[in-house]
Amino acid sequence: MTAATPTGSFTLSTMVPEGLTTFNLCAEYNRSFDDNETYTAKATKFNGQPSVIYACRVDLKNTARRFDTLKCIGRGGQTGSDPALYHDIEKLTTALKVFSSIVVKLGM
Repeated sequence: MTAATPTGSFTLSTMVPEGLTTFNLCAEYNRSFDDNETYTAKATKFNGQPSVIYACRVDLKNTARRFDTLKCIGRGGQTGSDPALYHDIEKLTTALKVFSSIVVKLGM
């Protein structure tokens, strides 16, 4: 799914393909014009801080665990066209504060 970063809480409901029991769930977001001292529009020639990527491992066989929280695992490239995952997030500031949490609720 691709969409603009929501301005408040939201819920996304989806179904997992039959037979899939474990998978990585990822969320990537970016806030346009979110400059900081490192990622300025002038220095990067782009829109400030790069996207932030969160993920968790979902195991549908573990029926005792019905909730999981995505954790920050890195950032995207500065232009958005680079498919690599970068783990250096030390220079991100407000980009890390867009969401207070991203929670997965399993099975309903």
